[in-house]
Amino acid sequence: MPEPEQKEIDKATGTETTGHDWDGIKELNTPLPRWWLWTFYATVVWGIVYTILFPAWPLLSNATAGVLGVIRRGARLRPTSRAWPCRMPT
Repeated sequence: MPEPEQKEIDKATGTETTGHDWDGIKELNTPLPRWWLWTFYATVVWGIVYTILFPAWPLLSNATAGVLGVIRRGARLRPTSRAWPCRMPT
């Protein structure tokens, strides 16, 4: 039966190491702060909700409308297209 691995403890900090060693520098096994994890999870959830609610994925001629049906590109193109005949030289 194989023996369990010995956990190496860093002398300076008293923290367990991962066993990785680069040029004599050992990597400490410290978890991410909780606030950082919750912020990361919140941004993932926000991204999924935004993708579902608003137009997000570009297609060949338009973008997905999303659940809310917001179409901003068409609303901005209409006033511009009316102005083009005035600017064209005759």
